[in-house]
Amino acid sequence: MTGIQVWILNFLFRRGERPTFQRDVEAEFNIRRSTATEILKQMEKGGLIRRVPVDYDARLKKIELMPYASEIKKQLEEQIRRTERQLTEGFTREELDAFFGCLTRFQENLAKIG
Repeated sequence: MTGIQVWILNFLFRRGERPTFQRDVEAEFNIRRSTATEILKQMEKGGLIRRVPVDYDARLKKIELMPYASEIKKQLEEQIRRTERQLTEGFTREELDAFFGCLTRFQENLAKIG
């Protein structure tokens, strides 16, 4: 699974029950239609998603997560937790709070810059 596929899966999970179409993926990740088509085709081939036609527009296909995607999500979440434990090993809670506080301020300052 590629990095962009993981990002798209996360995007689809965050959208929940809201209908999601290829154009939503294109807009979210600022990618061309041809790029999105190829990525979604590979995700469909891998059993992560399926694209289903909608009744009201024959050109549109709604992206639906397949059960296998939920299994992958659990594995990815566990991998993230494991990595976070390794990264934060040896730091006190206070050190981590200070670090994340600084990151938040950096992010706020960057937003002001534009």
